[in-house]
Amino acid sequence: MNTLSLRQAGLLCSIAILSSKFLVLPSLLYEESFSASIFSVVLILLLEFFLLFFMINLKKQNKLLSFEQVFNKRLGKIVGKIIIFLLFAFFLFKFFYLLEENFSFLKQTLYTEATTLVYLICVLPVVNAMVYKGLKSFGRTTEIFYFVIIACLVFSTFSWFFNFQEFNFTVVLSKGIEGLVNAFFKYTFWFADIVFFMIILDKVKFNQKEIKNFYFYVIFSFVLVAIFMFAYFVAYQTTSFIKNNAIYDISQFSNYFGTIGKFGIISITGIAIMLFFELAIYLFCANECLKKLFPFGHKAQPLILINLIVLIACFFVFLDSNLMLIFFSENISYFSVFIAYVIFPLYLIFLSTLKKRRHK
Repeated sequence: MNTLSLRQAGLLCSIAILSSKFLVLPSLLYEESFSASIFSVVLILLLEFFLLFFMINLKKQNKLLSFEQVFNKRLGKIVGKIIIFLLFAFFLFKFFYLLEENFSFLKQTLYTEATTLVYLICVLPVVNAMVYKGLKSFGRTTEIFYFVIIACLVFSTFSWFFNFQEFNFTVVLSKGIEGLVNAFFKYTFWFADIVFFMIILDKVKFNQKEIKNFYFYVIFSFVLVAIFMFAYFVAYQTTSFIKNNAIYDISQFSNYFGTIGKFGIISITGIAIMLFFELAIYLFCANECLKKLFPFGHKAQPLILINLIVLIACFFVFLDSNLMLIFFSENISYFSVFIAYVIFPLYLIFLSTLKKRRHK
């Protein structure tokens, strides 16, 4: 069956939370509100945890309908289709951005002669196979590689402490509350990770014994992101805004073990492995939305259509990282806010009211 255990769902949720946080985002946040942007990060993470906690409580109380059924029951089929299309666009944007961001990172740090074609040939077949095989296989594969990813990210995050000499970091609200609010809204796209859980929630098998594991993975990821942002701002301070590969740069910050080389390869390994899983998460979600929008004769057909869209997009904008950043931080910012903090809370409210009616 196409189902996940609660533990596997926790692992996927953890990877989704970690995705897109360790490369260009820290420099974008620092440029927007300097060191005070750490408050924006903590605020967003707390809000996402609250929404996720509410969702899991709903799951504990009753067997949930699919996201399509929830919207159709409350808003009708036409409005429901429109919302599903918006979700499809959101997940497709997420997939495409992660594809481009990781390509830029690997090209700069691992193989400068890499071409777009070689990268796509290496990545897309694996990611499509993970989605095509279904959630059960996807979840088991995640269990195998998750702790390797975490070990690399944790080591890279804390490696700069080996060269730590003096703590000199002050949080200054130089742009006031306005800077924090701008950072919150402008870079929501890089967060809004738990929205994907709405797509898989009805496929998660709830087990009371696994609930602690689920929350452990989720809380651990939130804390790791916050610590990484803080460590990065402390390490680079006023130069934080010029770095585009934060996890790699911070692992290069330490020269304590100069005799055995730098730690950059560890951060590259973690990001490279996580790449396949974060892409598979959003490809799966886009695929599920597309199947709800149109009838397909074979389960491979929506995947083929999505891949064609991605390849066409790659042909036009894949080589321009600056264009991508402008598009997702400015053009897509309000759309991301709408999905994360309007559509997603509405989904939770609809679930809650449906649950109450079913109990009456």
